[in-house]
Amino acid sequence: MSSIGVVWRQRNNQFKQPDVILQQGEEEGSPSKSKPRRTRKVSINTWKLMAMFILAILTGIYSSSIILMKTNNNKNHELKTLDDKPLIVDKPVIVDTEDDPSISSSDEYAVGKRMFRLVDRTIHQNQHSNNNNTSYLNLAIESCDKEYNNNKEYPTIYKELATKRRTRWKRAEAKVNIIQMINDKLGGLYYAAKLGVRTPRILFCGVAEDLPKDINTLGKKYVVKPLSGHSAQGVKVIVDGVNTLNNHDEDEEFSYNTLVEEYGSQEETIVEELIESADPNYDGLVPPDYKFHVYGGVPEIMFRVDRNKGQKCADHFDVTSSNNKWKVIEGLPRSDDEPHCPENTLYSDVSRETAMMNAVRKVASKASKNWLRIDMYDSKNGPVFGEITPWSNNGQASPRASCVMSYLFTANAYKNEGLDDAATVNEVKKKFGLDTINISDDVDNEFYPPEAHQWRSFTQMEKCNKVMEAQEEWLKSNG
Repeated sequence: MSSIGVVWRQRNNQFKQPDVILQQGEEEGSPSKSKPRRTRKVSINTWKLMAMFILAILTGIYSSSIILMKTNNNKNHELKTLDDKPLIVDKPVIVDTEDDPSISSSDEYAVGKRMFRLVDRTIHQNQHSNNNNTSYLNLAIESCDKEYNNNKEYPTIYKELATKRRTRWKRAEAKVNIIQMINDKLGGLYYAAKLGVRTPRILFCGVAEDLPKDINTLGKKYVVKPLSGHSAQGVKVIVDGVNTLNNHDEDEEFSYNTLVEEYGSQEETIVEELIESADPNYDGLVPPDYKFHVYGGVPEIMFRVDRNKGQKCADHFDVTSSNNKWKVIEGLPRSDDEPHCPENTLYSDVSRETAMMNAVRKVASKASKNWLRIDMYDSKNGPVFGEITPWSNNGQASPRASCVMSYLFTANAYKNEGLDDAATVNEVKKKFGLDTINISDDVDNEFYPPEAHQWRSFTQMEKCNKVMEAQEEWLKSNG
């Protein structure tokens, strides 16, 4: 018999009968006359190793089953992603929901977790109900300031919320929601005009090279902007052939050639009438923007910005008053280097403020209850719709403003059932390893209307034609 066969049989015997392995020539039951062999010792070590290995496997299985049970118990309380796929976590999940002293205060996880705890704690303490008319603005400001006094830092998830929303809406099924439709410049103009809100009249719509070479045929006052632009990028406010919105000290003459050179010949471009402000301080100047942040269809905070050369400034206003009287919120700039506007430039007329608030509510009424920003102008002929944006400067703001905006978004997502915003909050909470909010995951069907599907199928020129048709209908009804 080969040596390999002998070894195999010996090892086989060891596993079957480890206590009766005999020396050659011995009989079972007889005492051993020679030194004990190492076979017994090896057998015991092997059993120990096997026992430890099996114990490790059983421990792992038990731990996994506990995690699975917890996951299943919470499954019905978590909102799914739009495509029902598992979330991808960029960093290791922190599961402790209490303050973790091992994490520095500047760590985005610690800051984000403090933001959520701040909202949870203060809403509970103030016992806010699910009344859709409840305003959280004053509570947001007070809570953020107290948190700063305690930690010398404003917590925020503003950028995370904007980024997560943008990521969610890149998914195919989410591109057809109502806010995506009206975020499109032409979609917003069409939507507002159909609701009966005045919009800037379109004078031209097409690629840049198709603009009239004699640019003066467009009139003396108008606005030129790329259809794909944002944050006033590429926007030109033309008054008597001069771009008054440029950042240079000297006036910038405007012409067909300079525009085509800057934009590119195939850039899709829109030219609108220039809205002239009702505020006498802005005669011959660019009218200020009034940017309303709306939650659940209700405006809570407004950001007013002056873009004119030599007087650029901005202010946030509390617009929650029942009499529509706006109040400047001190110490809340959009950015740290943006000054407040001089008091004498803050034109205030309650009747005009009321008219603008009514227009904002009308625009918000059909745009779902999710957060959005509605931009308006106060013209000599009444409020005029500007545009709608779901990103609002991509979630960038001064630390205090960022905290307040984070609070408003989160608190209103908690309050309103069936919001896409609630799903956004839950995805951000999962990123930080926090429990998700217990709220219905049935997003309101109005968030995905048939019109949004249809609008995406139109070419830019078809969209332009529809906007101009809607504006003509508005003119016939309103004179």
